[in-house]
Amino acid sequence: IIINHNCTSQEMFETLARNLDKIGYRVFSDNWETSSKQTDNSTANTLPNDSQAILVITPEAIESGWVREEYESMLKRQQNDPDFTFVPVVFNDALSDSPFLSDIELVNFSTEKYPEAFHRLVSFFGEKSFDDKDLELPPPFVAPTAALPRGTREFIQVRFNHFKQNSPPPLMLLAQSDRSQAPLIEALLTEAKTRYNRCLHIALPYSTAADTQDSFSVLAQQCEFSETVNNGVEFEQALLARLKNQSNQANPLFLLVSRFEHGAQSTRQQLAGIVRSLNESHANQVHIILCGGEKLVELKYLHGSHSLLNIAQEYHWPELERADVYAMRDNCCQDLVLDDEDTDKLLIESGRHPTLLQKCLQLYQNDPTRPWQDYQATLSLEPLAWRLFTPFTRSQKEIQQMRAWLAHEEVAPASALYSYGDKRNELLQRLYWKNLLIERPIKGRKQLCWRSEALRSAGHSVISYQLSVIS
Repeated sequence: IIINHNCTSQEMFETLARNLDKIGYRVFSDNWETSSKQTDNSTANTLPNDSQAILVITPEAIESGWVREEYESMLKRQQNDPDFTFVPVVFNDALSDSPFLSDIELVNFSTEKYPEAFHRLVSFFGEKSFDDKDLELPPPFVAPTAALPRGTREFIQVRFNHFKQNSPPPLMLLAQSDRSQAPLIEALLTEAKTRYNRCLHIALPYSTAADTQDSFSVLAQQCEFSETVNNGVEFEQALLARLKNQSNQANPLFLLVSRFEHGAQSTRQQLAGIVRSLNESHANQVHIILCGGEKLVELKYLHGSHSLLNIAQEYHWPELERADVYAMRDNCCQDLVLDDEDTDKLLIESGRHPTLLQKCLQLYQNDPTRPWQDYQATLSLEPLAWRLFTPFTRSQKEIQQMRAWLAHEEVAPASALYSYGDKRNELLQRLYWKNLLIERPIKGRKQLCWRSEALRSAGHSVISYQLSVIS
């Protein structure tokens, strides 16, 4: 079974699947299939007992909450089930040393000849004889390079103007699940290097239960500190020493913190405390931007005035726009001809949800004559759309609340996102950060609404099924 999250390595992925199918494996995926059947769900716990899994890792996969959950689930099953084999695959060598992949052996198709890498992959699943001459070779991998949309470029430039004030507070830049932050982080750093002589970028190590001391050692290595760092206190001291030793005190240090969602809770909290301390004592010497989502914004609002990052100003990355559609098309559907009217329709039908937008592009490529009104019904039947709702069926009370919300396009006032301590608001916040809800102005007020009718319809189906099981 191949599970692919994003289409940026689509040709490599499809070639790999065809080769596996050719030598006798039954191969399935979310996006297309090489055998006659289609799986209903790709999560590790629902795979057949004789399953073998490959997870294709892309930059978008590393940023994806769903893929991280899938990765953890597969690791856990592999530890408990001797008959289950799970192998991550990368096509881009830059990803091979990611903390995301530090605890498991992977197959890197970018550093070996294709037949050799393919043999090594198959060896994980047992011996199958085949002739290298029968293997289809993929085109050389080229990392996608898409121009940043104009709206996002302007957003970044305006955010940096924030630091022109005296003693500027840190900035939070927030993104919902499945919105790849990798190109946004790169754009931030590119802009920062035009404004600052010294820039530091630290990315929290991927972990849900890592030792905090190890995490700060990793962060210190990213900063290239000469000092030995074993914990958060020593990390803060090394950072302060870096500030003190700056040759030009008038030119601040720029500090970018990313992958906030990936770190262990203790690391996130301690790092937030360090950020607050730095801002209170050295606001004009270090300008700080934090990138993340749900876990990051909790540090601003969860404990009210006692929250560690209540001093920070938060902004949400702009929604996907036309340029994003063209960029996604160029990565996964290169031969597809689109005009601005088509891209606007695709944005509407997908609700600007990144993964649903990819599905829409594939539907359009497969059948450009398909009526636009058919897209919602087709998308609502996608396993992906159903899977997005399964975490919201943990209790009968939760299911009943979901049914009530799904009855209307508008769900609740947007202010509920920032009101903690209420179970109902907690559910709303989870829905929002999982990218099922979007904030829209309605009659002069900001409201949380379902991101698309396709998602809302899929939610109806999932909740109706759960209610039938309960009854």
